[in-house]
Amino acid sequence: MIWEYIDGSCDEPTKVQVQQKLNTDVQWQNMYSELLSLHKSIRTDMEAEQPSLRFTKNVMEKTAAEAIVNQSKSYFNPTIIQSISFVLIASIIFLLAYAFSTANWNETTAMKYYNSSTLHAFLWINIVLGLVLIDRIFNRNKRGPIKHLDQ
Repeated sequence: MIWEYIDGSCDEPTKVQVQQKLNTDVQWQNMYSELLSLHKSIRTDMEAEQPSLRFTKNVMEKTAAEAIVNQSKSYFNPTIIQSISFVLIASIIFLLAYAFSTANWNETTAMKYYNSSTLHAFLWINIVLGLVLIDRIFNRNKRGPIKHLDQ
């Protein structure tokens, strides 16, 4: 409350309350005088200094003289990324296996959509996508990194 009173940022009831305390209590008067002297010393010591006229030019010359660091090829450890992806994929497989093993297949109405032709189409699409993925992984060293569409 005393800091707000010294700064002048307190509301009127608080200001009246602090003034009453300062008029009656010696301890508040001592604290107020110490904080007021600290407040004045901070204001006088903290005046903004003006930089020299060549400050900006000096900074720009020093940064131009520094050697530009080449971009790192890898910011992340690939082993850590692979282990995190392995844990995520394993947990997804485990959850799916648990969900399929505990499902009551006799009571589901969606079972009529899972006939042999849709199941075969789903399996063939996954096999083709898996082969494409394996091909890209094995040919990565020959062609370099995989290019994204936006590059």
